[in-house]
Amino acid sequence: MPTYVWSCAACGNPNAPAASRCAVCDCPAIATSGQIAQYRNRFRDSGGDVLPAAADLGERAPGSIGATEVLLDPMFMLLFGFAPSTLKRRGSAHARKATEPRARGGQNDA
Repeated sequence: MPTYVWSCAACGNPNAPAASRCAVCDCPAIATSGQIAQYRNRFRDSGGDVLPAAADLGERAPGSIGATEVLLDPMFMLLFGFAPSTLKRRGSAHARKATEPRARGGQNDA
């Protein structure tokens, strides 16, 4: 049992320090990710709105990107000297420039 005011990981509502379960959704104060998901789904099904303080269970808004997409491609580039195919598929400016044909008639053409 926490000795401080705590936010429920399932619904995000604040609870009293001595509470062993959430007063709103009945989720245990110390819960596994499976229990959190179970109580969150039950809370949503009953019409409750999950507050921002609730635990992030890997749910992302449509169209958002995560740390994997942001960090792994540049790290791969630095370590190995080339981009994985996923970076090229996204159509980054570097990938487009690398695949565009060079213009003829430059000074170095023989």
